[in-house]
Amino acid sequence: MGSATFCVERSASLLFHAGHDDRRNISAYWTDRFMSAYNAPLRQYLVAGHHMKTLAFHTISGAAMIDRFRYRECPRK
Repeated sequence: MGSATFCVERSASLLFHAGHDDRRNISAYWTDRFMSAYNAPLRQYLVAGHHMKTLAFHTISGAAMIDRFRYRECPRK
């Protein structure tokens, strides 16, 4: 994601979980790689909730990504 330009639709559901290797073992390396692409408010939320310590999906709505975590909303069609 890094410097790529993307947008989020309010109706979206985004799923977050720890990074893992090809055997589905939780990997600090892959988790850190993904976390580095997220903005600070989202990283703080995921860390505080321990959502990046498990392979279980944690869902965040598109509306929350826009309103709470300050991601850009896609233009309405």
